[in-house]
Amino acid sequence: MKRVALITGTSTGLDISLSIKLASKDFVVYATIRDTNKRSELIATTEKAKCKD
Repeated sequence: MKRVALITGTSTGLDISLSIKLASKDFVVYATIRDTNKRSELIATTEKAKCKD
């Protein structure tokens, strides 16, 4: 069974980095973002890291 992480406030670099790091360690990561106008950085970063959305 995979471990699960819920990361809140992923509109900034630190939390995005944490999400990518955990995903690379085989975690299922749920990343939340309050300001959907800032989600483009999260999407671009996860696509670059080849993460699923």
